[in-house]
Amino acid sequence: MGSKRTLRVTALGERVVVLRVFVKKTRKPPEQDIRLALKRAREIEIFPK
Repeated sequence: MGSKRTLRVTALGERVVVLRVFVKKTRKPPEQDIRLALKRAREIEIFPK
């Protein structure tokens, strides 16, 4: 089993928002996980649409 990774954003001072956690099996994170993290970031208004 691979190691666990998170896609997260630090926003507004000391607040840390975890957008996605996945098990890393390859060198590059899966594109689907990146898209999901960006979607969640937009939902909580960290990134503009």
